[in-house]
Amino acid sequence: MDCPHCVSRLGGPAENPYRRAPPRAAKVALVPERHASGADIARCPSCRGAFASHEAMKTVDTFGYEARGRASALEIMRRASTGPMPRIVCPACAGETTRREWSFSTLVFVDVCVECRGVWMDGGELEAIDGTR
Repeated sequence: MDCPHCVSRLGGPAENPYRRAPPRAAKVALVPERHASGADIARCPSCRGAFASHEAMKTVDTFGYEARGRASALEIMRRASTGPMPRIVCPACAGETTRREWSFSTLVFVDVCVECRGVWMDGGELEAIDGTR
C-alpha cells in the first residue's frame, strides 16, 4: 500500500541521463505497524498518516475511549478550524473515500473507503482517536 498524499523523488542528477528531464517520483510505501491496542495498522514514514481496516479501528477506538476523555476547548477549536481536505484514493483497494467525523463530537475527521470500509487518518488523527495526544 502507498500513502495517498506523499511522493518521494527518485534519482538525482547523477542517475538521470537527460540534463533537463524532470525528476521522477514514486508514492511512499506504508510501513506495517502494531498499535498499542494490538491492532495492525500501516503508517506513512513521511507524513505519519495511518491506514487501518474497519475492524482495527474499532479496536483502537475501544482502547482509546477512556484515555480520550473530554477534549479541551482549545483542542476542539483547532480540530474544527482545519479546512476541507482534498479527496483521496483508498490505499488498500483504490476505491473512493468520503470524509466524515470518526465518532460523535470528537471533531476528528477521517477518510473512510466506500468499498472496503478502510480508514485513512492524516498525521495526528490516530493519536487523537486513541487518546495518546
